Amino acid sequence: MILGKNGDNHDEKQQHEQQFFEVGKVDEVPVGKMRYVEVQGMEIVVSNIGGNLYAMDDRCGHMNARLSMGNISNDGIVTCPFRSKIRCYYRKESK
Repeated sequence: MILGKNGDNHDEKQQHEQQFFEVGKVDEVPVGKMRYVEVQGMEIVVSNIGGNLYAMDDRCGHMNARLSMGNISNDGIVTCPFRSKIRCYYRKESK
């Protein structure tokens, strides 16, 4: 499994976003599950939704909780593990 996309930019943060990083094997993230990975100091959660892999920041913007410790629904909604206190939802974008 490789994270990243092609591009050419000199901004350091965008350079991280533009590179590919091997983070594991595709079968290590079963359908409907999430996996925490760290890439050059960045905390990432990889989600398998219907056989497609998605990656995003692993931290909730409200509570700074690790989203990889939360839940994922069949339609791609990731719920923060602190959902009983604050409901944070993260949905994959439509293609």
